[in-house]
Amino acid sequence: MEATAQLLADLCQGLVKQGHEIVIITASPSLAERSPSTPSVSNPRVIRLGADRKQRTGLLGKAIGYFQFSSFARRILRSEVRNNDVVVAMTDPPLLGSTITPTVLRLGGRMWHWSQDLYPEVALAIRPFGPLSCFLRIFRGPRDQSWIRSEGIVAIGTDMKDRIVSSDIPSEKIHVVPNWAPSTISLETKVNHRKEWNILPEDFTLVYSGNLGRAHVLSPLMELAEKCRNQDRLKMLIIGRGAQLKQLKSGVQQRKLKNIRFLAPVPLNELGGSLRAADIHLITMRPDCVGTVWPSKFYGIVAAGRPMVFIGPLESEIAEIIKRESLGVAVSPDNLPAAHQFIESLASDPESQQRYRQRVLHYAKNSVGLSHAIMSWSAIAEGKQSTQTRPLNNVSEPS
Repeated sequence: MEATAQLLADLCQGLVKQGHEIVIITASPSLAERSPSTPSVSNPRVIRLGADRKQRTGLLGKAIGYFQFSSFARRILRSEVRNNDVVVAMTDPPLLGSTITPTVLRLGGRMWHWSQDLYPEVALAIRPFGPLSCFLRIFRGPRDQSWIRSEGIVAIGTDMKDRIVSSDIPSEKIHVVPNWAPSTISLETKVNHRKEWNILPEDFTLVYSGNLGRAHVLSPLMELAEKCRNQDRLKMLIIGRGAQLKQLKSGVQQRKLKNIRFLAPVPLNELGGSLRAADIHLITMRPDCVGTVWPSKFYGIVAAGRPMVFIGPLESEIAEIIKRESLGVAVSPDNLPAAHQFIESLASDPESQQRYRQRVLHYAKNSVGLSHAIMSWSAIAEGKQSTQTRPLNNVSEPS
């Protein structure tokens, strides 16, 4: 299950307990289905669409899949939506909200957007030039109009809210509701990941766990490994898949970095134990992606109680939280010596390691999370969205 799907499942389960009736429209996992399937009768009720789930590559293939899903979704909405129903569009597939907003409003529904990322901004940040960028810019107008016509937008961070406001969307329409660590992350596991990975008890592990997509700057991982290459105790693990995996492996091979190992993602029910097997977690973000994405791996790391090194734009919300709450260190990609110094200092000081772990766990315990998201979305469903949602809160130092 993808991360956004798990967040949706967590939220819907919470809203059902609050007495709300939920209908989820999603793609069918079956390759054989080619038309809308029979919905389930439980709450939440799931309607699986028969969109072609074959792996599509290239702009044309992805566009076909997107329009196929959108067409089926609009058909289902016409039979499901009643006056004053709240319809929430997520951002997978991208720009879905733009295509369904007119249908929802004609039916008397209340349209909301749950923005997990900003598209096409994130794609334009990665590829700002060329024919594709010109094509993508076309979608900004319809997307902005769907925002304006909708009742509201939920952004997952203040950076993202600021980017939406920059599109001339009234600030009062945008509510910040942060994500959370998926409920399926169990910190209790029977798997000894360090032993499974052949990590010795005295080794100090730096772990990048998560998507290796283009919104992440990954070359600093290799540069950091180079700085640590003469320190036998320091090991770097890269756990995940994504568009940059092949390039990253090639770079590691060219630089002859023996202290980096690549591992496949663990099952979701083992993720908590995997995260806790690290001594320090690495998080990266492209500087030009501020406000278009939010590194959701942050929440799992916090739940696991591990300090972190963020490599990316210092003006980003995540960097400010890490610095303000002393959860680790945040550095720009051109200041890796500071990251290396922090890693070395923790590796040589077990008491400092323990203090950081306690501080991160304290932050996890006292910060907003799933319960806040359920409260916020419940208020939206009941037409009480004037109840102010809030970003990740400041957490005082543990005593």
